[in-house]
Amino acid sequence: QISSQANVVQVIELKGNNANGIFGFASNLSTNISEPGNLTLIVTRQGGTYDTVTLTWAIVPAMQGAGAVVYDFVANTSQVVFPPGVRQAPLVVTTFSDGLPSLAQRFTVVLLSVVSGDGYVSTTPTSGASINGLLSRWNFTVLENDYPYGLLQFNTSLLPPPRTLVPAATSSPVLYVDKSNRTAILVYVVRAMGTVGTISVDYRTQDGTASSSSATPHYVTTGGTLSFLPTDQVKSFPVTILDNLIPELWKTFYVVLANPRGDLGVPSIGSPLTITIRPSHNAAGVFAFSASSSLVVVVEGASATDTIVRGGG
Repeated sequence: QISSQANVVQVIELKGNNANGIFGFASNLSTNISEPGNLTLIVTRQGGTYDTVTLTWAIVPAMQGAGAVVYDFVANTSQVVFPPGVRQAPLVVTTFSDGLPSLAQRFTVVLLSVVSGDGYVSTTPTSGASINGLLSRWNFTVLENDYPYGLLQFNTSLLPPPRTLVPAATSSPVLYVDKSNRTAILVYVVRAMGTVGTISVDYRTQDGTASSSSATPHYVTTGGTLSFLPTDQVKSFPVTILDNLIPELWKTFYVVLANPRGDLGVPSIGSPLTITIRPSHNAAGVFAFSASSSLVVVVEGASATDTIVRGGG
């Protein structure tokens, strides 16, 4: 006999066979990203595509316990939302520049968890929404940035205090000098930004409108090598300006850096230094009345002619 009160049984078929999807990266290759920059990774959804699924991810250092820290990212952790029926979605890692020198560092994007929005609990790890453990991590490298081995640049202003971070120059350096006989000026080269390793660089002068090899030279050819230990930030060398006793307007020549090298990495070099020699020996001329016209007598109503002499240049 069947009871008239309890003759119906409700049977609920639980989720199964990855009904909400199994999530993972499209591949698990490694890649690089600059600072600042964007890295777009594709997360795929295999299996079922029922309901909305929220995936949480985070960035962790690839070398745990090695002193690596997670920084310079717009977001260290965030979420990707898959609407129903959607098979793939982008996961974007964004770095920003903090202006601090950094060597290359390796990180990993880890898919942490997935939660479906249907309200039903999965009976097994793979019955609803789950993560593919083989495709849950993506390794990437933030390339070295902001000159970790140094940016060698000329300095024409106040020298920086010891052990301070010198920023990269924003304009080409110019040094103004006066022409005088055998006067040596000091040219300063500063190691801006990073100070990793011991580095060296060559320097040499280069003619412009001023010459070091003409019959009436303006300066003495100079060249050599500067070496910086990790604790060195400023080096200098002399450049001799000559007085050829000739009235001249503005003259320029250059000092260039070349062949940078280092024991751990190669530093960068900044713009050449322009050395500008100011006008000399009354280059534009000295004007005066001639000696013969120092006294001119003119009768009222008449005219007179005088002579002006231009001396110097």
